[in-house]
Amino acid sequence: MKKMIKGVLVNPNTQEFNECEAIIYDYTSWYDILDCETIDIIELKINDEWFDIILDDEGKLKEPLGLPSIVIYHNDKVHDLVIGKVFICAHDGHGNEKSLNDEQIKKVLASVRTYMNGITHEIRKMIVAKYE
Repeated sequence: MKKMIKGVLVNPNTQEFNECEAIIYDYTSWYDILDCETIDIIELKINDEWFDIILDDEGKLKEPLGLPSIVIYHNDKVHDLVIGKVFICAHDGHGNEKSLNDEQIKKVLASVRTYMNGITHEIRKMIVAKYE
């Protein structure tokens, strides 16, 4: 089943935040959009709304060291650190992604910042140790 989802695509390699329409046939469509082989979906609450962040599940484990990272802030606190592209959209509360409206896009862009210095080797070792 083909579905169009309007969201925000964040690319730390180019430092771009773009409103994007993703065409999704099934979960494997995310692999092409995010240039990855596995995905994970995390939820982020901004004010009273929940958003899905679709990301490369193995991004923190990829080489080379120092890949550009994305720091997701919420209420001026670090919510998560991800490596690689992410796609941010809304969800319906039943596990299905759905499009962002214009107001939600503004909230998302205000809540996501890109940290372009990469991750140090020591931090990457801690991340890898956490998942071993």
